[in-house]
Amino acid sequence: GGLYTKTATASLTSAASSITLQNAFNSTYTNYMITIESLIFAAASTSLHFIPIDSSGNATSVHKYAAEGYYANGAQSWRTNSAHAYANISNDVSSGASQNCNGTIHIFSPMDTTAGITSYNWFLKSSKAYEEAGIIYGAGVSSASVAYTGFKLEMSANNITSCKIACYGITNPS
Repeated sequence: GGLYTKTATASLTSAASSITLQNAFNSTYTNYMITIESLIFAAASTSLHFIPIDSSGNATSVHKYAAEGYYANGAQSWRTNSAHAYANISNDVSSGASQNCNGTIHIFSPMDTTAGITSYNWFLKSSKAYEEAGIIYGAGVSSASVAYTGFKLEMSANNITSCKIACYGITNPS
């Protein structure tokens, strides 16, 4: 019962370039919420990518997105109108425990194989530099005709030091 049902979890306790949550999405739910807790970046000046994957763990180069971040020292925005295998959900991050990233990603219809139906949005707390807390939000869409069964969070360079992620199926609208 309830609005959310946990479908998968993962923790990273030693440094790695990515963390994968496979079999997080299935035909039981149409939409999902992903929580990111205490994601710590090993190095600064890199970006965090959200990568939907199919049942074989493959990504597709068909994602377009836009994002914006507001920090204590000003705003930053980034976007793409060309196809990428990821959505850049946090740009030019800062490293260290006090600079951690927390937030949510919602993914809509990841199992639908109609091109242009799968979409996602995110709302994160992240830091750009010198412990400047910031808020980041964005949205993206996949133009692939593929069912996504999981996702990966991956750094553009260097590693993630640690994090906890969980995925929840959202009770289908009636």
